[in-house]
Amino acid sequence: MTCRQWLCALMLCAGALCALSVQADCSISNPVGSLGSVPSTQTGQPYQTRVAGGLSCTGTSLQLRAAARARATILDTSNNFALVNEAGDRIAYGLYSDAAFNNQLSGNTPYDFVGLYSSNLPELFSGPGGSVPLYVRTRPTQQLSAGTYRDVVRIQWEYNECIQLSLAGICLSRGTTRTAMALLELSMEITPDCLISAPNIRFGTAPLVAGFSTVSQSLSLFCTKGSSFQVGLSPGSNPLGGERHMVSSSGELLRYRILKPDGTPWRGIGSGLARGHLDADLNPGLGLGGGPGIGGSQSQGFSYRAVIDPDQPTPSPGTYTDQVVITVQF
Repeated sequence: MTCRQWLCALMLCAGALCALSVQADCSISNPVGSLGSVPSTQTGQPYQTRVAGGLSCTGTSLQLRAAARARATILDTSNNFALVNEAGDRIAYGLYSDAAFNNQLSGNTPYDFVGLYSSNLPELFSGPGGSVPLYVRTRPTQQLSAGTYRDVVRIQWEYNECIQLSLAGICLSRGTTRTAMALLELSMEITPDCLISAPNIRFGTAPLVAGFSTVSQSLSLFCTKGSSFQVGLSPGSNPLGGERHMVSSSGELLRYRILKPDGTPWRGIGSGLARGHLDADLNPGLGLGGGPGIGGSQSQGFSYRAVIDPDQPTPSPGTYTDQVVITVQF
């Protein structure tokens, strides 16, 4: 053997040593992703979460740069990219391949996740349960009824595995490309809620009790779409003889009343003198949904009159205050 022939044989031997067998175990699952529980009055903002995409692999095959393919196609969803409850209300959402929500996935378009993670392939299986991660973000939605909102996404995965890898990171042999279906179930819980907007009652200043004017105003409610409710007012911090009173710093009392539009007292829930959703002066009926700042939302209004009883002695000069708690039962 000449010297040149010996070197050639050594190089061939080194090349054989560079061929490494690679073990991998890839599987498809049907993951479940939840966007949590949200009050119906707070759906005017997006909510987001990370979910499992359904393809997971252990070992080194697809987690190395030599990976051949990990491609997903969204075939369809049960409700066309919307979470829907039993009443038929919808919360539209987007499905994304990245945590920055820049790359939205649309139907029937293949997405190459190996290419997406080419600069950091170990992150390819960083999702829940060691799966390829997907990201979900809802769109602001108004006037939703309470309940569980769901959708199911059908994802077709195409993938293959490198089964022989060189030390230089070159895949020398790849396995057969496989195709499998993952069903991703998404859910979000919308809970009943009511928000109250109520101005303070200010009677102003007068030298005698007979000089105070009646204050006419209203409080507003945003309650879950389709909900029934009652609104009651507490007897205040200084009740006496079934009447509300303001009190001064010296302890003297000033009697006043809060009256419904028909002139009857507005009292607490369970008293028989509370007010219900059908008794609203603005938009009577079941709750309309939405909330402050949610486009298209309408409140339900309850008018009242506040009067200082003129048939009482005028107490000493001073500032008189009380605190009334508004309770909504729904």
